[in-house]
Amino acid sequence: MIGFPIVCAAIMFVVLSCLPQTLSEWEMLSIVCFTLGTMVGFSIWMINTQLIVKCAIKINERGLNLKVDKPTLFYHQKDFSTNWENVSHITEKFDGRNGSYYYQIAFKNPSFKANFNAMNRCEDEAERFYTELRSFQEIYHLQKMPTILNREYTESTWANA
Repeated sequence: MIGFPIVCAAIMFVVLSCLPQTLSEWEMLSIVCFTLGTMVGFSIWMINTQLIVKCAIKINERGLNLKVDKPTLFYHQKDFSTNWENVSHITEKFDGRNGSYYYQIAFKNPSFKANFNAMNRCEDEAERFYTELRSFQEIYHLQKMPTILNREYTESTWANA
């Protein structure tokens, strides 16, 4: 996500440096605005369609099963099943943007983190899932992520799923 704007800006500067000097200011400004608009639009599209994905999750005493509706650039697997021994942390987090809570589950193998938030108009179903998740967290003694200086510790800042 960080690399895309950097690459687009670099391409924009290369294109601008190759343009003839006789180009008017409004034409250069138009090219810059078009490039910036494309970067913003593509970033919004990527967040809404490639990073935030709908999935069905089933939880029971054996473990978790995730079914992604459709694969994306970042989520190639449509199905992921794991047992509770493969879960390293479960953390409840607060999303300040919309004033709701979500859960982050960190897996050991493969090593990744997944954030689970309720879909619109599915809050009751999500609350049942969160309640079951908290009970399995207590049953299997899954730890919350340790906090350091009131910030949550993550093993890798780039490993958010």
